[in-house]
Amino acid sequence: MMLPFKSMIENQILDARSRSLLMRVSEALGLPLEAFYSDAPGEAGELLTLMRLWSAIEDKQARQRILTIAKQEFERSASTYKT
Repeated sequence: MMLPFKSMIENQILDARSRSLLMRVSEALGLPLEAFYSDAPGEAGELLTLMRLWSAIEDKQARQRILTIAKQEFERSASTYKT
């Protein structure tokens, strides 16, 4: 079972790199850092889940497979809007 982000931050389970990345993402999205402390509904919640899962995957090949799938989905979605 994964700890909530708030607990991870408070207990310093997130390393410096992860905290820095989280801050950059929150700034880029225009969201306060607290938005990542709990499971938010909708798109923000999906992004949070994706970030949590990504952080848990240490295998570089597994990450590459996920990126390949994400790129394929993007291309499929982009082609849908063109037609």
